[in-house]
Amino acid sequence: MPALVPLSKTLNNDEVGILAQAKNAPFLNRRKQKIVLFFALAIAVSGGIANAIELLSPASSMDGKSWGVSAYGRHEKTEPNIKIGATDLEFDAKNDVGGLMLTVRPGDYLHYRFLYGVVSNYELQVDSGGFVNRHESHSDGYQYGFGARWNAMPQTSVSVGIALDLTYLHKKVDFDRLSSNGVVSPLDERLKQDEFQGAVNFSKRWKQLEPYGGLKLNYVQTEIFDRATLTRSHGNSDDWSPFVGLKWEFFPKESLIVEGSFADEESFSAGVNIQF
Repeated sequence: MPALVPLSKTLNNDEVGILAQAKNAPFLNRRKQKIVLFFALAIAVSGGIANAIELLSPASSMDGKSWGVSAYGRHEKTEPNIKIGATDLEFDAKNDVGGLMLTVRPGDYLHYRFLYGVVSNYELQVDSGGFVNRHESHSDGYQYGFGARWNAMPQTSVSVGIALDLTYLHKKVDFDRLSSNGVVSPLDERLKQDEFQGAVNFSKRWKQLEPYGGLKLNYVQTEIFDRATLTRSHGNSDDWSPFVGLKWEFFPKESLIVEGSFADEESFSAGVNIQF
């Protein structure tokens, strides 16, 4: 084998107080309650949760000329392929994300969404000759993306809704430490990933609950740039992941959503959504 180059929080008392004020304080109008609930739950979720891209949405449609905002947290484990010399190696990666998602439906057809997130606690490791090389990031990276969704079959009282989703996501993280066989050394590398995802999503609403699920297909391109040696390592992978989720509308147009993906990727996401 070629030598490898260095490549919950739960609600605290303050957050409980904020939620209680949002729900019970008479001086808060409905719009102010939405804003307070949104930011309080965003803080709670993104602090405790952390390549399939989260959908955080069932297959049902938003009203035409409407928009919504989601704050979410996510933890994921993936297995990117990276070519070192002439050898393709499968790495183990894990990271957390705290992000925002804006969804817009300008008319009666497509939904458009835009994502931005802070990537933290990123680790990339590979088993080499009986010991593990681990690349670590101790600073925050970022990700951004956009996508579109088409509701192929509207949801009715007797039938499930079906939606098709296409999404692109770009991720960038800097590695600053390499751990190898008990030896720790500084590192100066940058990881970049481009991910393209297609998904089919099925859902059926029951009162305030709307379970959903389906299948995600992904193509991921990974690049690691060593800024000390000016060398680049590349790789790509094709992944598939079934997923399930649940949306709970606790107030009109205000929802809590959880979602998990399995198989080639393991991830868990949770967030709050408010529609306007």
